[in-house]
Amino acid sequence: MKNRTLIAVLCLLALPAWGLAQSFLLQGPPPDGKGRITLRYFWPQAGLYGDRGYDLLSGLYDLSAAYRLGERLHLVAALPYLAYRDSFVNWEQEKITRRGSGLGGISVALRHLLSRGEGRNTTLTAGAYLPTFDCAKRDYWECKNLSAVGIEADFPEFPKSLDATTLFARIARYRGLNGGWRAGLEGGAFLMIPRGGGTAPLYAQAGVAVGRSAGPVDVTAEWSGTVRLAGFVDEFFIHIYHQVGLGASWGRGRLRPGVFYTMPLDRHSRENSRGAVGVRLSYEL
Repeated sequence: MKNRTLIAVLCLLALPAWGLAQSFLLQGPPPDGKGRITLRYFWPQAGLYGDRGYDLLSGLYDLSAAYRLGERLHLVAALPYLAYRDSFVNWEQEKITRRGSGLGGISVALRHLLSRGEGRNTTLTAGAYLPTFDCAKRDYWECKNLSAVGIEADFPEFPKSLDATTLFARIARYRGLNGGWRAGLEGGAFLMIPRGGGTAPLYAQAGVAVGRSAGPVDVTAEWSGTVRLAGFVDEFFIHIYHQVGLGASWGRGRLRPGVFYTMPLDRHSRENSRGAVGVRLSYEL
């Protein structure tokens, strides 16, 4: 555990950049042009049953977009898709395979540019995760397993993997530094409203990203944390979660491919997940 924490700290100090390794720094700085379209695939490094892993196609597929509506306003949306296939041998030595797939919680938001200066800006984002992840249309285990694979793949945005409506607001500050370095700080909160009513949990989140560009290459490191302030929901019982993410992207033009890795730091999450690896492809409009 000490070695893992030390590696995470060193990564934060030595590999700075932007929010490539998707934390709740959802889209990074606002796009310079008309907008940005991004496709990401997260592959969680843990199975539904301890050390047994998912197959290569299991994970979270996420298509997101930011589109400029005006000089200071962007429409931001994301369409997540969850899939899993996991096998294990039961007590009768029979191989059991469970699988499932389906749409996650679609998110829609407006992002307003509060202030802008040379190499820096401040944005406010407000929106909702819609209840499109509907467990009523699935059996119990399919719902639980899809939710698990989505949360393990992209914990900072776990509302997209739960059967609930979630309202959120975030404020972010981005700044360009000398020598190609950049830094970002973001904080926010969200309120989850479970389907069918009941207690509505309230969460707070924070994120920090630093990084550097060298020619066509961007290298990324970021930290994000989530804490439950009030309320409780059975499907999600972790009180506090934080992770680091590392990533790199390449591109001089509109098309920008990248890779990333996220790793949980809190003890409870490390018992069930070794993190997630992924690929990303973004296109500047």
